[in-house]
Amino acid sequence: PIEEEQVKYTIQRLNLDAKTVEDNRKTELDIINELFKDLTEEQKRIQLDGLLDETQAVLNPYFSTIKDNFGFMLLA
Repeated sequence: PIEEEQVKYTIQRLNLDAKTVEDNRKTELDIINELFKDLTEEQKRIQLDGLLDETQAVLNPYFSTIKDNFGFMLLA
């Protein structure tokens, strides 16, 4: 499908599958997991609200990674 081709093109064009980019994503997730370790569910949701606030002038560089991995917590 065309959409799949567009995704592949974007990944290739922006070099999103580079080892350093993947490592940086993993590091960001590790940082968030460490932050969440001692928080209540409500505190986690508050932190996520800030990280995933789409009204900010500049989104977190790992916005999509965070949303994909933790966004479900905001639906609870």
